[in-house]
Formats: sequence, structure tokens, C-alpha cells
Amino acid sequence: MFVLMTVGRRIPQNTAEYARWLAGEISRRYRETWFARDTTMFVAMALEGYADLLDSREAAKLTFTVTAIDDCGHSSVIAAANNVEIAWAAYSAAMPKQTHGRLLLHQSARIIAQHPPEAGQKLLEA
Repeated sequence: MFVLMTVGRRIPQNTAEYARWLAGEISRRYRETWFARDTTMFVAMALEGYADLLDSREAAKLTFTVTAIDDCGHSSVIAAANNVEIAWAAYSAAMPKQTHGRLLLHQSARIIAQHPPEAGQKLLEA
């Protein structure tokens, strides 16, 4: 099933992009007669979480992933690809933005690169 967006673009339902679009629409079109404000916020947050779940399922199918790990140990996949050059490009673009925590580029369980590097770790060049 597809949904026609306001700009005429169709996106399939049950995708992360659709869940994020729907969360934005619910927040944007909020009316007191539909839901309480707290309920609207909760529904939008739940849809964002569902979108993240769909993203992680899709990323698990790809060979190379770039993962950001914050100081509390929570991780999130910020890029995934089947091509190592694309994964390196995403990792390189994310490094300047990763000021806290760690950034990992890995192929399945094998860590290819880590930012900041651990003590004694040899830096790999792309």
C-alpha cells in the first residue's frame, strides 16, 4: 500500500520514512478535539521509535555500518551500505560532528575504524 504525500510523492507504508512523515503530520495537524496534547506527543514519539526500528532492520541487511555510541553507551546506526567506499565516505563525514562518544565503522562484527582511536591503535587510511 502506498500513501500519496502532499507534494505528490508516493512512499510505501511500513517504512521508516513513512513513520517519520506520519509523526510530523500528527504533530503539525494537532487539534484539541482529536487527542490530548500529551497523547499527540506520545504517538509522535512512538512513530519515531518505530522508524528507528525499521532503519535498524534495514541496516542489518547491509554489510558495512557506521555507528555512533554516546557517552552513556547508547548506539545508533547513522549510515549503512554494501559498498566500502560509501561507508568510508559516511564515516569521514561523521567524524567532525562526533564530539562526544565514539564512532565506529564496521563490517559485520569486524571493526574497520574507530574515532577517537583507542590508545595504541594504528590509524587506518582510506
